[in-house]
Amino acid sequence: MPAAGWSWALRCITDPRAGGRALLLARHGRTAWTGEGRYQGRSDLPLSPEGWADAAGLAAALSDEPLVSIYTSPLLRARQTAGCIAARRRGVAVIVDDRLAEIPFGDWEGRTQAEIRAATPEGLRRWKRDPGGSVNQWASHSIRSPYATGPMLPAPKKRLGDPDKVENS
Repeated sequence: MPAAGWSWALRCITDPRAGGRALLLARHGRTAWTGEGRYQGRSDLPLSPEGWADAAGLAAALSDEPLVSIYTSPLLRARQTAGCIAARRRGVAVIVDDRLAEIPFGDWEGRTQAEIRAATPEGLRRWKRDPGGSVNQWASHSIRSPYATGPMLPAPKKRLGDPDKVENS
């Protein structure tokens, strides 16, 4: 099971127009950077020992769910989590989809929010208010990776309190 303060962020979206089929969304297990609060982006980190335990707990929690297929990001941490779930299933395919990859954070990757705030305080504030923009746009000229393009999940609809704490609705 995940440690206190960490969650799988498991969400279920059911579409009655699709015969009641559900889409389950789950976050990958922890990496070494998760506990340090470092932006991971496209950095291809493996699961930490705690992350493997998270993935096993998620697989157990989903053991009674009638899964048809598992879609995953190409990033190792996501593929490892998906593999844990699939290992308990016979005939359930794991499909790697590049569109599910984390957004790239360029030079922000591997840095904590405190480090980013110290280097580019206004850039971080602006990006938190408008995450649909590019990290490139908010940070500095040295950012090498642009924000992911193409169809993405909708931006957060609800912003509560501190602009540095954007929450999904």
